[in-house]
Amino acid sequence: TAVTLHQFMGYYKRQPDAFFEYQFFKRFNTNVVAVSKTSAEMTKKAFQLKTLPKVIYNGVAIPDIALAKEYLNRPTEQYSVFYFGSIRERKGIAIACQVFNAIIEDFPDASFHVMGNNNNDYWNIHARPILTAKALERTTYYGAIPNDTVNDYLKKAHVVLFPSFGENFSIALLEVMALGKIVVTSSIPAFKEIIIPNKNGFIANDELEYVKHLENIFKNDCPVEEISKHAILTIKNRFEIAHIIQQNITYYKSLL
Repeated sequence: TAVTLHQFMGYYKRQPDAFFEYQFFKRFNTNVVAVSKTSAEMTKKAFQLKTLPKVIYNGVAIPDIALAKEYLNRPTEQYSVFYFGSIRERKGIAIACQVFNAIIEDFPDASFHVMGNNNNDYWNIHARPILTAKALERTTYYGAIPNDTVNDYLKKAHVVLFPSFGENFSIALLEVMALGKIVVTSSIPAFKEIIIPNKNGFIANDELEYVKHLENIFKNDCPVEEISKHAILTIKNRFEIAHIIQQNITYYKSLL
């Protein structure tokens, strides 16, 4: 919600949205559903709810290609670093740019691929100028990609970065993991609900840790293939859309 994004994550407060959210929760403050434990706790505190909202995660479908026996995390584009999300400060695009500046020094064949909606031309005004000349030569900005073609781009990724400062939950992260891709995320609570470090992905606390994880992945100093398999298993066991739909049905039936 606008209130929790502002109060707990530092996002700009959209006053009209916040007003109506407060009015809504005054009228409807029981049987509230949240998309994560993090979101449930923030919502309870922000709107002074008497009970913790019910947690039902968002879900995604696992693409057929990720279930094929011959499909492993063999990157179509070696040493490719992807950023998949809105281009804005709170999503961590600046961190991603700084990390790639460091990576290109040791891996001159690395490439940086940026996909996402360009909020207020943030890419050209703020993010792109961060990149060094060497990094910029190896960078491609695609803009917003239609949902039905996103996987065509992501399946080329070697590593996908999620350096966000705050999330209630991240469908984008689930979509990438469903492809068996290696992810490196920030250490925010919503990501910690999904990522088991060194098992189904990696968590970084600062820019140096992002760089170190990328170096280890590119040098095969970590079990990339096993992490890829566990990423898909995480989606299959916890976030597969069919299971999530059933959870919703069961919960709403319990309220009748």
